[in-house]
Amino acid sequence: MVCYFFMPIYAILAGGEPSIWRASIMAIIFILFLKTKGKYSVTDVLAIVFILLIVWDPLLIYHVGFQFSFLVTFSILLSGRWLSSDKNPFMQALKISFVAQMIILPLQFNYFSFFQPLSIILNVIIIPYFSLFVIPFMYILLPLTLLPFPIVKFLDQAFMFIHQFVLQFIFWFDKIADTPWVIGTFSISITCLYFILFLIMMMEVEWNESIKGFKIGILITLLLFLLVAKPYLSPEGRVTMLDIGQGDAYIIELPYRKGVIMIDAGATFSFSDGTVSENIYKRIIKPYLYLQGIQKVDALILTHEDLDHVGSAPFIVEEMDVDRIYVHAYYEIEEEQWKDKKIVKVKGSDVLNIKGHPFHVLGPLKNANDPNENSVVLFTEIGGLTWLFTGDMGIETEKNLIKNYPNLKADVLKVGHHGSNTSTGAEFLDQINPKVALISVGKNNRYGHPSDEIIQRIKDNETIIFRTDEHGAVQYHFKGNSGTFSTTLPYYNSE
Repeated sequence: MVCYFFMPIYAILAGGEPSIWRASIMAIIFILFLKTKGKYSVTDVLAIVFILLIVWDPLLIYHVGFQFSFLVTFSILLSGRWLSSDKNPFMQALKISFVAQMIILPLQFNYFSFFQPLSIILNVIIIPYFSLFVIPFMYILLPLTLLPFPIVKFLDQAFMFIHQFVLQFIFWFDKIADTPWVIGTFSISITCLYFILFLIMMMEVEWNESIKGFKIGILITLLLFLLVAKPYLSPEGRVTMLDIGQGDAYIIELPYRKGVIMIDAGATFSFSDGTVSENIYKRIIKPYLYLQGIQKVDALILTHEDLDHVGSAPFIVEEMDVDRIYVHAYYEIEEEQWKDKKIVKVKGSDVLNIKGHPFHVLGPLKNANDPNENSVVLFTEIGGLTWLFTGDMGIETEKNLIKNYPNLKADVLKVGHHGSNTSTGAEFLDQINPKVALISVGKNNRYGHPSDEIIQRIKDNETIIFRTDEHGAVQYHFKGNSGTFSTTLPYYNSE
């Protein structure tokens, strides 16, 4: 009766997550069956709990924790004979961790795009630590708060000492052994193939056919390696204008993964103190890179100093492998900014050869003593189209640009300054004569970008307009010298 009463309270105190409710309800049902001496199958109990939770809230089926919890529990139950065949507690824990991690692998890649192989070993230490020490100690410590303060303080300090030691061990382990597999998503066909192979492997192992199981395990490993190698075997490439709200972030993926180039990486920031938020990086830039299986950025080109163009750069540099950072020749770099990174300053007439692909630097031609006017201007050919990236270059600088490059034209124009009327002058637009205009701009932004005047000017030029506040992220998917623009990626709503 105490358990009947305590389990729901425990589930609520523990956060009310689906995995907690699954464990609590299963415990109640097990006790009920034992009291009534009823016959039951453990998998039947799991199925009953599944049905009860789905009836209570049908949308739980989409909850990641719900899916992981039931899938892991079911796989462990099915593997019971193999798990119990080893009497060594450490080996049993290792087997459980292996089964739990492998069964959710396709879902993990689809949700998070990466897998940390060493987590199988680390879980053997961390899960028992929390299950056998942290959680019980928390519940024991609660009634002990009635004891004299010195005793409670001693217990609290003892717990924190142990806990900090464990956390430091985790951080140390993560530092020396952080080797995630960043693959992206599994297709339905690959997911089905993976589960079939894993099921066969576990059946062979349970039937003591270790050699056959090992061979199937090799096939699973080869399948994963094939997914890792897929971008390096593909002749297709992409240019993506991410929707990060009021800011710029463009990602160029060359065919056969010859190179990954980022042009700008904006972020949101506080207008009161200039504090940069990592929200854009965590929610949009990093998930997209991981979705594409990207762990290394060959070139990070920052057109100018404004935070809506460079705010996420420190987060990218900290977490990603960035080969080189390109900035304009007059960019003032703080002493500790991007320490130990290869920073290259560029100016007009330079040519950047990034993994064999040329980017012509058209500006800045001189120091305008203004971040926007000093923007790095890039011209390149990608997928059969010529592209012009202009940063936040203003109208007067545009005039100087076409004066110095009188034959300059481009199929795709990255519209300057988010469509502000300070850029994209009539004279400039007439000469460039783009077929497609890209405008990265936040929905309902405080600046009123893009300007109605500029939009009408571009439309009068019979140019197709893609803008992130209306179309979300925009992607040019190409193969050879032909490609297609699409607006099917999810977009960021700044409201």
